[in-house]
Amino acid sequence: MRAPDRKGTTQPLYAQVQEYILESIRSGVWGEGDLIPTEMALVQQFSVARMTVRQALDRLIREGQLVRVRGRGTFVARPKVVRELTRMHGFSDDMRARGMVPSSVLLARDVVPAPKAVSGSLLLGQREAVIRLQRLRLADAVPMALETSYLHYALCEPVLRADLESGSLYTFLQGSLRLQLLHASQELQAALPTRVEAELLHIRRRQPVLAIDQTTYVQGDDGEVPAIVGRTVYRADRYRFRLEVPY
Repeated sequence: MRAPDRKGTTQPLYAQVQEYILESIRSGVWGEGDLIPTEMALVQQFSVARMTVRQALDRLIREGQLVRVRGRGTFVARPKVVRELTRMHGFSDDMRARGMVPSSVLLARDVVPAPKAVSGSLLLGQREAVIRLQRLRLADAVPMALETSYLHYALCEPVLRADLESGSLYTFLQGSLRLQLLHASQELQAALPTRVEAELLHIRRRQPVLAIDQTTYVQGDDGEVPAIVGRTVYRADRYRFRLEVPY
């Protein structure tokens, strides 16, 4: 790759270096997981200051194009999974559609008294029994998300015996229980992971995550009924969310 030609351009030097690095990734010179040249090698290649190269690399790391591993160097990052917020879909189907192999580690499945916020969202009595599920979701054996769900016990009791490590919860609810999923309300926010979340997701404590709080509604005898309340914590370095809003 040639050094940037600075003649006739008003682009900052770091932006020129950044564009050349991006072009090397787009053209396949550096592929997913490849170690890119060191900062000093790039300084010599582009004939720019080290601070300029570092600024370009830092921006590409923030954008998810590169990932820096302490003691090893800087690598081309895996492409982020794009999750649409405009439709309901399960993790397993989502990953398969992207050519990835989904799997789950079932961390908890039990019957517990509903926490106050959960009983309110599910329209249940105080501390009424609910099913608690916690699953670590993986794609190609890489931890992607940590999902904690509370299910309406009367509607979802057979879930206690379902295969939720290789099977899909949504598929089980619709196929085996004949529940009609109607819609879900979602709230998305950035957060820092707890110690347990960071350990399970294989990320640092100060590495941001994206969290979605969701209530899922199903068709009941007298209209829609809230059936699942949950929170999913996604690795921000592996996910981005997209929402299309009509005029």
